[in-house]
Amino acid sequence: MRHPARPVRLGIAAALLWSCGAAPAAPCGAPACVERIEVDGRPAAQAAGVVLQSRGDAQERKATLAVGAALDDGTLVEAPTSPRVRLQLVTRNGNTVTLEPGARLRVEAVDTHGERFAQLLGEARFAVTRALGFFEVTHERFLAAVKGTEFAVAVDPGQSEIRFDWFKGRVVVEHEVTLAIADQDDDDATDADDDSRALVEREVLSESRRQLRYRLGPREYLREFRSLRDAEQYFRERAAQDERSGDAERALVGLIQLGQILAQVGKPRAALDVLERALALAVRAQDARMESQVARRIGLVHRDLREHAKATAMLQRSLAIEERLTPGGASAGLARAYTALGRTAGYAGDARAWVAATERAMQIQRQLDPGEADSGRTSAVHKNLADAYWAAGERDKAMRHYEASLALKQKAQPDGVSFPLGNAWRDLGLRHLQLGRTDAAIAALQASLDVRTRLFDGVHPSVAASHEALARAHERAGDRAQATASQRKALDLRLRLYPDGVHPSVLRSYRHLARLARQGGDAALAREHEARAAEVKARLESAGR
Repeated sequence: MRHPARPVRLGIAAALLWSCGAAPAAPCGAPACVERIEVDGRPAAQAAGVVLQSRGDAQERKATLAVGAALDDGTLVEAPTSPRVRLQLVTRNGNTVTLEPGARLRVEAVDTHGERFAQLLGEARFAVTRALGFFEVTHERFLAAVKGTEFAVAVDPGQSEIRFDWFKGRVVVEHEVTLAIADQDDDDATDADDDSRALVEREVLSESRRQLRYRLGPREYLREFRSLRDAEQYFRERAAQDERSGDAERALVGLIQLGQILAQVGKPRAALDVLERALALAVRAQDARMESQVARRIGLVHRDLREHAKATAMLQRSLAIEERLTPGGASAGLARAYTALGRTAGYAGDARAWVAATERAMQIQRQLDPGEADSGRTSAVHKNLADAYWAAGERDKAMRHYEASLALKQKAQPDGVSFPLGNAWRDLGLRHLQLGRTDAAIAALQASLDVRTRLFDGVHPSVAASHEALARAHERAGDRAQATASQRKALDLRLRLYPDGVHPSVLRSYRHLARLARQGGDAALAREHEARAAEVKARLESAGR
């Protein structure tokens, strides 16, 4: 049984090893217990200087940890390096987790359904001796799912690489990617629903394929296509191959991917047909977590269609599954379910329900990540809460959460280059503009442009959208010359991206340039831009766009 990766954090050293040949360890009554301690290579009854943070604690603390100590769900633990402390934990299911010196790990959830850990730093070893519904250890967007097998995962930030090595059995490796489609006028690749734009890529390690290597970096998480048609064709062919493979799990992932891409390219009804098939497969396989994921994605498509009652029903189904599967009432899936339900309520016109549901998502996220070390997940919840407060008219609270989301994305990407970071600067800039703070808006929108320019080498629809947003901010500030220059850059880039000139964004650029020309008293230039706009509009209507 497989489950999608949950983002943790990029650029931190980690190595994971599952060893299923070890003898079962004695289980404990808590989610996890300290079974063995070594200090500088020698057995010890306790170790000082262990970093701990329990769920609900605002800060980490250093403490003395003794053999037999119990660790609850949500506990973060880090083994000291001076002296060198090795900690061996045993879960209530009898599985063992060994933290090497310097390893930093969070016990997210352990119960009879399965176990979930977040490996944040250093090296840890996992011995899975009992078959469970799921056993998950994630790093960033990567997941290695295992039952009765042995493999290793190593993350090397110096080489910007993650490597998976096979030893025995069968290992499924998944990682999330975000689509970038060149002919899609898309300045909306946001984290509105955290992973709503993420697709899960899946590969298998076996005796015939013993190693997988992936580069780490912001562009490595983008799969780029030149057109909507190319993207759709790619995922249709891939889904067909997955279905022919005879692997039910692979077929399910292929259908989910196809459903997502159909929704993204503007074919929501076709997307629903495909996702309903995926939902039936998940139910037939009795895979509750995949059922929850697919139900949530069906709900998001209904929401895009403004079918809010149908969306809510599917999202409540996802929430009910997550509540049933979530020990202790806190998981990333549960937070996502509340986030999606809240946004749906807001789009249906109930801003207060949006706030209430997203505040619940934030409460759950803070239980999971009290120190906000998991910046990807937590920044997404801040952004959602900001949107909810804005819709409810609570502007000051909204701006604080937009700024918190931005700060976490900066923390996650110290080099300042990622799609989410560009979006965070954009969100902040547009809200400043709505509040009439043109100087702050221009600064933030320029920062968004800089990030996107570096990420895409200056050539992408989102770069053109940043130029356009800057043009509107300069116009509001009374600088018509700079507004014209920025909109001209947007138009030039769009004509480069769409050589036939037939695109809604090109129409917008011509119309804005015409208005700016009239404001400046150049009637002839305004008429020229208006004529171009009329031509593009006619061609769009002729093409059914």
